[in-house]
Amino acid sequence: MQNTSLKHKEGSIVIRLLEKVGGSSLLEPTERGRRILVVFFLLGMMFIMLSFSIYHFYSQHYSIFVWNGLGFFISLFILLYIRKKGKTAVIDWMVGSGVILYCSMTTIFGRTESSIFYWAFILPIVCFAVTGKNKGLVLSLLFLCINVFLMAAPEQMMHSQPYPFSSIMRFGIIYISITLGTYYYESLQKILVTDIQQHEEKYRNILENMQEGYFEINLAGNYIYFNDSLCRVHGYPREELMGMSYRQYTDQVTAEKLFQAFNRVYKTGKPLPEIDFQITTKDGNKRCIDASISLLEDSSGKPIGFRGVIRDITERKQGEELQRTFDSLRKAVGATVQVLVSALEFRDPYTAGHQSRVADLARAIAEEMGLPQSTIEGTHMAGVVHDIGKLSIPTEILTKPTRLTNIEFSLIQEHANSGYEMLKNVESPWPLAEIVLQHHERMNGSGYPRKLKGDEILLEARIMAVADVVEAMASHRPYRPALGIEAALEEIEKNKGLLYDDVVSDICLKLFREKGYQLT
Repeated sequence: MQNTSLKHKEGSIVIRLLEKVGGSSLLEPTERGRRILVVFFLLGMMFIMLSFSIYHFYSQHYSIFVWNGLGFFISLFILLYIRKKGKTAVIDWMVGSGVILYCSMTTIFGRTESSIFYWAFILPIVCFAVTGKNKGLVLSLLFLCINVFLMAAPEQMMHSQPYPFSSIMRFGIIYISITLGTYYYESLQKILVTDIQQHEEKYRNILENMQEGYFEINLAGNYIYFNDSLCRVHGYPREELMGMSYRQYTDQVTAEKLFQAFNRVYKTGKPLPEIDFQITTKDGNKRCIDASISLLEDSSGKPIGFRGVIRDITERKQGEELQRTFDSLRKAVGATVQVLVSALEFRDPYTAGHQSRVADLARAIAEEMGLPQSTIEGTHMAGVVHDIGKLSIPTEILTKPTRLTNIEFSLIQEHANSGYEMLKNVESPWPLAEIVLQHHERMNGSGYPRKLKGDEILLEARIMAVADVVEAMASHRPYRPALGIEAALEEIEKNKGLLYDDVVSDICLKLFREKGYQLT
């Protein structure tokens, strides 16, 4: 057991050393194994080339010494190139295998035609692979000159016969062809890479500038990529959010819900178009999120995680909750108002009918003015109860068939204040109590009870004032017969801007004279 452990430990040290030399510790397991193998062969051949170079130098075999020396340095360049790359590619194997074969052949054969022509194929590729397009071209041509010189060098210098002129020419043609072909290939690659980079930049800009949050997570549920919008939703800076699991910003129930959603997408491969859940931001606030989730796959189609888009729907959820509250409150107010109207109708049927007709006309004016739906509803509701304060006035005064005395008229005027007191504590989405209080105010300050002027009067109350006057004049009153709709419209036209709002008056006149509105 001890020996086995020791061997495993020694092997681990060797592997870690090769990984460190080859820069492969961050690669995937398959890529890491290939990288370690290439590095192992390169280091082995560098050692062999260095040993043979020293041996042949002292043996005065200078041609073989030169070839082995070149093989050693090219192997070193290749090793540095491999360390620099983020992923093992075919070129790693090509140049690694080429250097190994070259070193083997030159070691065995020395300055032979077979080894030098093989070198014509591999050296340009090595130059471009290690230094890039432009520097690779210069370096490749430099090596061409060196090789031609070595091939043509006299026997006294190299201690071996020089190559025939025909061999040098064939070598030059092959070498230059490979060099230009590789240069052209590198140029196309640069164009292709530039195009890819431009597309990546384009889509990256789209992702970064979109309002929704884009995310990618691994199979463990940890963030591996996201845009700035997602950071804003979470409230975390990018460096803190990177690698964070969804379980860290959700409660236990939500985390289980998300796990089931991810698991369903993983098993079926089908995207999940919508899922709502709640997150906790860095500052502790709760945010409502709507997300879509799909499977993230590698180039081979193997699932490696999930991607999706999230939208912050907190305001929408709050709006929906507010709308539900508003609807509930509107129903409650409607029920309360209906009770009051029923009480008034039982006590004074005339006033109840008057309120209903004023409410309908006020709503028609508000709609013609293009006011928001909520304001239209509030105006109508206020119209239904605008004279509710008359519940506090004796019935004999309300139904008196003769003209009222000053004291009786003063009591009638108190109905605005009485209506306000009745409604001021009623929870409502509209300012019903204020509208009721102000519906007898006039634009020039001659109204009651507070002598308000112009814009001091609520718009809904200004609408109510016009509708109230038109209906009162056009209808029968206990103390006089109906004056008719034309008399009512003449009153509005004569005093618009003085007693009544200009815009409201014009809309009212338009409804009756152009659109055929009738009091019913």
